[in-house]
Amino acid sequence: MIIENKNIATEIALRPVLGIGTTAITFLTRDKQVLKVFLDTERKDRLFKEYDMLEHLQELGNIKVKNIYTPNDIYVKNGKVVATKLDYIKGNVLEKHIPNITLKVFTEMILELIEETHELSKLGVYVRDFHSRNVIINRNGINIFDTDQFDLTYFNEDVCLEHNLNEFIHEILMSVFKIPYGFTFDSKYLNQVLSKFYSAIGTYEDDLTLYYALCKEFGEDESIKNVNRLIKEIGRY
Repeated sequence: MIIENKNIATEIALRPVLGIGTTAITFLTRDKQVLKVFLDTERKDRLFKEYDMLEHLQELGNIKVKNIYTPNDIYVKNGKVVATKLDYIKGNVLEKHIPNITLKVFTEMILELIEETHELSKLGVYVRDFHSRNVIINRNGINIFDTDQFDLTYFNEDVCLEHNLNEFIHEILMSVFKIPYGFTFDSKYLNQVLSKFYSAIGTYEDDLTLYYALCKEFGEDESIKNVNRLIKEIGRY
């Protein structure tokens, strides 16, 4: 919904700040949603020049896929987008916090994310500017937000799906594994799949091959919070 010429200062007065980025500040509103207020920065200006932002955000807002968060409301002042409102996601971003869940549960979440990515790709969405700081893992699954730069394209579903899964799966597993370049496993097989994981032409299937190999190595009851420490115990820099 487009909300025109509303004084957003009244909505954010004395409200908690959830995050400060290069293009916007996010606040927790009284109705327990997130108000994303755009800043007057060079990066925001470049972003708004790249898109007709009002039309782009309206189109994104019409896309509703489970655990993929797009705008609910768009605030406009004098014809320009100044803020958006989104659903609030409880939890901490993956970049800073790996949750204490088992590999078995995490595997179920990955499979659910793959299904959700199928739905997203059917709608012609092409993922851009995706980072682990835009991911929160909680009891609802793997939640993805800050989707303003996701493109709406005329690419067919297969093209979007391959690209989107590569983006999502690789970035998420990179954040969980935290395997530095130059690391080698004691296992020849794990080194082979690790080389594909870091290959410039690697795919999400290669990423999942490494993931499932590590699940077999550590056991599905192990917490993903411990994976990085356990990886260091079966290899070296």
